[in-house]
Amino acid sequence: MQDQSKTVKQLNKEISVYLHRYFVTNAYAMAIQMKDGKYATKYLPVSEFIIEEMLNQRGSIGCYQQCYKSDMVKWICFDFDCPDKDNPDLDYLYKKNVEPLQRILDEYKVNYLTEYSGRRGIHVWVIFSHLIKKDKAFQILSFFKNKLLAQIGELYYANLDLFPATNVSKGNIVGKQVKMPLSCHRAGGRSWLCVQDFLKPDLSDEVGFLAQQLDILSRYNVNDYQSVCESIGVNDEELIVRLKYRKYEVCNDISLSIWETIEILSETRVYAAIFQRLMQGQALRNDWLVVMGTFSPLNDGGAFVTELYSMFPNYDVKKTTINIKKYREAYYPATFEYLYQIYGIEMEKNLEKDDTGFSYLLKKKGIVPKVDESNIINNKKKDDAISICDTVQKEIKYVLDNDEVLNISVWNDLNGIKATELLRLEEIVESLLGADAYSFSWKPLAYVYQREESENKKRELVYCIIEI
Repeated sequence: MQDQSKTVKQLNKEISVYLHRYFVTNAYAMAIQMKDGKYATKYLPVSEFIIEEMLNQRGSIGCYQQCYKSDMVKWICFDFDCPDKDNPDLDYLYKKNVEPLQRILDEYKVNYLTEYSGRRGIHVWVIFSHLIKKDKAFQILSFFKNKLLAQIGELYYANLDLFPATNVSKGNIVGKQVKMPLSCHRAGGRSWLCVQDFLKPDLSDEVGFLAQQLDILSRYNVNDYQSVCESIGVNDEELIVRLKYRKYEVCNDISLSIWETIEILSETRVYAAIFQRLMQGQALRNDWLVVMGTFSPLNDGGAFVTELYSMFPNYDVKKTTINIKKYREAYYPATFEYLYQIYGIEMEKNLEKDDTGFSYLLKKKGIVPKVDESNIINNKKKDDAISICDTVQKEIKYVLDNDEVLNISVWNDLNGIKATELLRLEEIVESLLGADAYSFSWKPLAYVYQREESENKKRELVYCIIEI
């Protein structure tokens, strides 16, 4: 069990990470429950912070299943409801309908999460390790639905909604949404997760309840798509071959598949976060460039990176080809020290600060990397350079924590600052401090404003335009 010495806010913060990881597929839209109980679509970045605030405020968020501008999904959901809204018999619903489905999923070794919806329903979630095509998700969902009906004959005192409801995604803007676990329904109560038996937790003990829910989420193992396909006889050979078996030579002594590469690099926090955002269709501009730089030592004309990008939603073959040709030689493997500073993540103690993602990958395969040091962004420990990275991260946090109305444009701009731009700013700082390590011509365009903060206090503000 999780540590129950934590506060409610600490537990909500940790829970929000798992809820975001498992359930957020469309990162640009969510459904917010209004005062009348109905849900309205809101277009804004769906972050861990948003979910954390929902938990703290005991609100409700609906998560859309289909990825933004893509026919990709990450989970399927069986939504069982009692027909009687006033006197729902949830125990009967569970015993006659949900429990048989659980046994079938267990038989096929499919991992699932069972959730009381907060009113008159029970959800069964099956979450995958990466995005899959909507039509394949519907095929898997239909397989288990048919298995259930073949076993029990018909649904007992139950309605069943399926997510996805069809295998078609054409014309779909946001699609259908399901209320996120641990939301609080205005007309009902709080939803909660259970393991086996449908036992109501002690909701009066907030810390104990949240610790239990965190334990369930942290123990859940997402499903390997290939294993599920093989188990139920669904054929998706093209994707499975691309992920698992199609090998690419990354140096003279080693070849890797795309998915093996992702799995190895995801052992680190920074790459795990990058690939998670890429898979969810919510990548930052930096993420694409970091990946490009990581594999720049490959002498393959960008073929590996192209294939890797093609696994993610929003993939545009024409745009990708142009960008690789334009930027590939401008980006190199960045040191872990630099990457972790840029993203504001604490680096694991077992990592070497001067290692790169590429050298880490080779070492994991037993190859001693021979990397041209000139091709590594070597981030020297400079107080001023570090302060720039820190300033960007603090500003992002300030916008989220303190702005009454979240300015999405500012938030996106801050998150989209490139590593090369930060390096250029470091050069400017060095120059201003009188260092002779850099030499360049800089003619700033500046404006000075005076702001009267009070009758006796004036503040001068300098606005400077810099071509980076």
